[in-house]
Amino acid sequence: MKEKRKLAAIVFTDIVGYTRLMSQDESEALKILEKNRVLQHSLVRKHHGKFLKEMGDGTMLSFRSALDAVNCAVEIQCAVKDDEKLNLRIGIHIGDIIFREGDIFGDGVNVASRVEQHADTGCICISEPVYEIIKNKPGIEAEYIGEKYLKNVAHPVKLYALRKKGDVSRKKSIFRSNRFLWLKEKKYATITIVALGIFAIISIINLIRNREPIKDLDKSLIAVAMFENKSGDESLDPVGSMTSDWITQGIAGTGLVSVVPSFTLETIGDIHQNMDGILSLAEETHAQIIITGVFYKH
Repeated sequence: MKEKRKLAAIVFTDIVGYTRLMSQDESEALKILEKNRVLQHSLVRKHHGKFLKEMGDGTMLSFRSALDAVNCAVEIQCAVKDDEKLNLRIGIHIGDIIFREGDIFGDGVNVASRVEQHADTGCICISEPVYEIIKNKPGIEAEYIGEKYLKNVAHPVKLYALRKKGDVSRKKSIFRSNRFLWLKEKKYATITIVALGIFAIISIINLIRNREPIKDLDKSLIAVAMFENKSGDESLDPVGSMTSDWITQGIAGTGLVSVVPSFTLETIGDIHQNMDGILSLAEETHAQIIITGVFYKH
């Protein structure tokens, strides 16, 4: 039995919500699957990779370099970012792989598959070995999301997230920096809001009564939603995003649990209005713990 061992970048992809789509519209689901297959075959060839196999609605790809893998993943996400039905999450790891009869094996494969499970919808999650290779490449930006013990992996792995839907521009970071600058210039607003207090509601999704549990939630993954402005002053809206940023960064800094990158949640709204919104956020992020809250001023 011929086998070859070599270093390779492994990419796993998965269509988020595909099972639900298949149950609702089988014909449309099959069209989405074929569209994803054609797209990936084309882009994998373009970036000098190999399309190894499909696993249901998931795929496994291999590349000679981490940079080729990341560039391909980014282009895939960019290609589907306007398709509401084709939402992908992608995981990338680089390691020692055994190639045997057109298939691959090894610890690196297992790690890559687990990394993909921690990617948010429309996001690319990468392991630290991949990050160390691509971190200084122009046009690519990643955010540290914590050290994670992955299933069936003996050692913890540090994980990073690239921009949602392949958006690796610096616009998000510039926007976030401007928000902090805005707050610094409005010190009176900070004092007023802190004095009144900001509270968080933590929802343990699988313990909600009279509701069917959402499958595949990660009990060690936390999502911090944008806080709702109850002050009546629209000029203070950025405080909601900044509060989410601060809490997210604080949780990520502990290294004890994983947290969904705050930039992936900036477009999600109205989760404060009802439990359906919180459940929807849990389903989208796969986080079992959702932190949200409101702020006031007087």
